[in-house]
Amino acid sequence: MSKNLFGEEQSEKEVQDLIRSALAPYAKVWNVTTGVFKVKEGPVTRWIRTFPTGTPDLMGFRYSDGKMFFIEVKNSKGRLSPEQKEFLKWAEGHPILCGVARTVEDAFNILEIPLWG
Repeated sequence: MSKNLFGEEQSEKEVQDLIRSALAPYAKVWNVTTGVFKVKEGPVTRWIRTFPTGTPDLMGFRYSDGKMFFIEVKNSKGRLSPEQKEFLKWAEGHPILCGVARTVEDAFNILEIPLWG
């Protein structure tokens, strides 16, 4: 269950920040932005496409071996969209680490990093 010190439900953003901080000594982690953004440069308007819908919230690689990973972050009540389920299914067929994390412990398990050692 993802609750803060006051017993309140944590947002996915809060869980994501905790995971990024906890993984920092073990992996390079980036936030993933999905969708399309409009950028105006003087008289020119550009549309910039980022990652496709369904791409997990965090991506990166383990320092120990360079293994790439993707982590979809959800709080205790969060549900996967059909696009997110499709990405996770796609990832199963590739030599990458991928999973859903609701806690820091889940993220460590996805990256196969021992919590105590």
